[in-house]
Amino acid sequence: MAYGRHPILAKSPLRSVVCQLKFPKILGVSSAQVRPLQERLGALYPEYVPGEVQEFLIGPGVIRQSPEAERLYQFRSTDGAWAVSVSSDSVALESSKFPGYEAFATRWHKVVGDAVEVLGIKYQDRFGLRFINEIDMPPTDALPRMREMINPELIAPVGSHPRLTNLQLSLQELRLKQTDGNCTLRHGYVVKVDGTRVYILDLDYYDEVKRELSVDGNLGALASFNNGLYEIFRWCITDHAYKSFEPNEASVAKRD
Repeated sequence: MAYGRHPILAKSPLRSVVCQLKFPKILGVSSAQVRPLQERLGALYPEYVPGEVQEFLIGPGVIRQSPEAERLYQFRSTDGAWAVSVSSDSVALESSKFPGYEAFATRWHKVVGDAVEVLGIKYQDRFGLRFINEIDMPPTDALPRMREMINPELIAPVGSHPRLTNLQLSLQELRLKQTDGNCTLRHGYVVKVDGTRVYILDLDYYDEVKRELSVDGNLGALASFNNGLYEIFRWCITDHAYKSFEPNEASVAKRD
């Protein structure tokens, strides 16, 4: 099945795209086990960056960190734009650039295929694709810019009353059931660490049905998720915003 053509945005507001597969925890994943995967991925992701995943234990009236942090293996491209992360229960591909669906899917297919063979992954617990967009906003009097760039139905009731005009901060989360999974939309006018202000459109499309893992089926789901994310993103922005992002060559998302 072929989905509609999705234009590549020359001035895309996309800051990060993440594809992640979570699977039942593999106890005692070691450097020796991950090394064959590093060798397979080395041509595109030659730089190793050690890390940790800190888990939190939640109990009655208390939230505390797990006494032991879990090892995270991360391999990056030389330009830092791409990264593959591997832990005992997940593998992910992250990029600050989105070259189009086909190029991204080709990279993911290689990563997940190699991970399945090397680590012996047989089941999936969760699979998701996430796009984080940041649309620049002025430090003050942001409402005109928001109306120019964001679908008015999304930002309502801001500006609908004199007392609801001078927006300082907003953040909303919508969890939406889809025919092929779920989608979480987080959006709002926020202040970044560096003090700049942006309107965030954080779209996370995922399937949490535990099932036997099929690499080809996984790729089909990725195409479906990408299509759904594009449709929701396009609804979230105005025609003016869309044109300002300079859409050009189309990327085709296909599923057999």
